[in-house]
Amino acid sequence: MPQKIVSAGEMRGIETALADGLGVPALLLMENAAFGVTKALSESGCCDGRALVVCGTGNNGGDGLAVLRQRIASGGKGDALLIGSPDRLRGDARVQWEMLEKAGVIVRPVEKPGDLEAAAGLFDKAGCIVDALFGTGLSRPVEGLHRAAIEMMNASGKPVVAVDVPSGVESDTGRVRGAAVRAEVTVTFQYPKPGHFLFPGKTHTGRLIVHAIAIVPPRLHDAIELERLVESDVRALLPPRPADAHKGSFGRAGIVAGSMGMAGAGVMCARAALKAGAGLVTLCSSEELGPVYQAALPEAMFLPLLSFFDEPEFLDFVRKCTAVAIGPGLGRAPHVLRAVEAVLTTDDLPAVVDADALNALSEAGRIPPVRAKAVFTPHVGEMARLCGLSAAEVLQDPIGCAKKYAREWNAVVVLKSAATVVAHPDGRACINATGTPAMAKGGTGDVLCGLIAALMAQGLRPYAAASLGCHLLGLAGVRAENSVGAYGVLSSEIADALSLIMQR
Repeated sequence: MPQKIVSAGEMRGIETALADGLGVPALLLMENAAFGVTKALSESGCCDGRALVVCGTGNNGGDGLAVLRQRIASGGKGDALLIGSPDRLRGDARVQWEMLEKAGVIVRPVEKPGDLEAAAGLFDKAGCIVDALFGTGLSRPVEGLHRAAIEMMNASGKPVVAVDVPSGVESDTGRVRGAAVRAEVTVTFQYPKPGHFLFPGKTHTGRLIVHAIAIVPPRLHDAIELERLVESDVRALLPPRPADAHKGSFGRAGIVAGSMGMAGAGVMCARAALKAGAGLVTLCSSEELGPVYQAALPEAMFLPLLSFFDEPEFLDFVRKCTAVAIGPGLGRAPHVLRAVEAVLTTDDLPAVVDADALNALSEAGRIPPVRAKAVFTPHVGEMARLCGLSAAEVLQDPIGCAKKYAREWNAVVVLKSAATVVAHPDGRACINATGTPAMAKGGTGDVLCGLIAALMAQGLRPYAAASLGCHLLGLAGVRAENSVGAYGVLSSEIADALSLIMQR
């Protein structure tokens, strides 16, 4: 089953339901959370000696106070700073403070800049630091003492273990609100949060440990819409290869791609479709590119339908396909819009719409009623043009943006970035957690387009094909990087790695 990912609001709702509906005390949840951090301090190898716990005055700080007590109770050593006045502690965080107080454990309050400067010695003698300032509750820019505390943690040179979410990272979006802790390890509770996977939050998270704090009833678990694929999902989703199969068993992928000056896009797209297992691949492009494509891809068929666009003939072609990919390298010719509209309005046709097909739609200022089983694969710039937004606005909430337009367009949306989001019209979404910066090369999107088309040609539904395709592409990118290094990975090498990754 995919790993569920929850927003801060969803996690609060789950904790409330556990406490109010199932009778699980909130203090027990806090103790269980703290145990996960205490365990990580002992087992992760990143804390040698004393632990300095830097606490806020909310529940994340309460988790930190519980970590200190548990560590001392188990024979370890530790100190704690409370950033803010103890008078601001409420509820279970207040209970944790009082338990330490009764046990004779001193927690040093930091209420003014001089208090933080006076605590510098605690940073010096610490073997590691536990960040328990904010967690998932951050909703404003980090300022004042909290910012100074974050900067001291980062400047200490000591490994930092973050409680739930690195302080300063917005849990739902991964945005840094002024300053953020750079953790070596982050221990989160029950479910990971979007900010662990979205940038720049991912770079602050370090190694992510997910620690269960309760048994979540299926009705609550199943209602969570955001997820990410794990290895067992990949094995379950891969199309079967039966012993008695023939080429028709694995589908007919039509690749509508390429133009003069951008023939390589068609090669990458069709090559990926072949490497991902499509039984028959036909590249539909301009007549003058026939010799190029037949030399580059002798395994693919070629159909010269785009030089003089004939819509009935084109529709006859796409209807014979079990999946179509349209857009890579098509250019800005007038027939591109007619071709993509023909694809999108063909009932139940599995289709991947990418690159210049998306550009044609944004330039036209309209998307026709989508009757195909469509997957749109825009990068951030293409998404911004399609939606009439700026790239910055798209990146402010990529999950929300992808989900909104998947509903509006009645299509699966693959919003490509360093942390790609796949959204279904019904509200489900998947964050892709595979990949490497080595994949940031022209042609990688063309490979993804052909890969998703091949998976749909072999029978996968659009959302499954898109989610699996993004996951496999990232794994193939890592394999290619391991072979040739981070600087020299070619898109063709990523395509070539696909079959090996799928076989593994």
